[in-house]
Amino acid sequence: MEAATAEPALLTLRCTGAVALRLQHDLPLVIERINTFFGWRAIGRVRLLQMPLHRRPAPVRPKAGPLSSEAAVRVEEACAGIADDGLREAVARLGRAVATRR
Repeated sequence: MEAATAEPALLTLRCTGAVALRLQHDLPLVIERINTFFGWRAIGRVRLLQMPLHRRPAPVRPKAGPLSSEAAVRVEEACAGIADDGLREAVARLGRAVATRR
């Protein structure tokens, strides 16, 4: 049996107008570099879509849950031996974040 050869694919790129103009002139080089990276003719054609790019919203950080009084005491006891004020506060914040229930 013969090994199946894949047909070169169509790569669709979404970009703004100025980038599309620049990219249109560099398409042969882009196709060549992509195919060189994969080691075979993966991309045969490129389609440029001139559309505005949408930024993803920043991920929402989960709120810390309540900290029990015994966990707060354990964190303070663990940080008591640290001489540097900035480091002690940073370790205490980390300890409170780890000890909170979500």
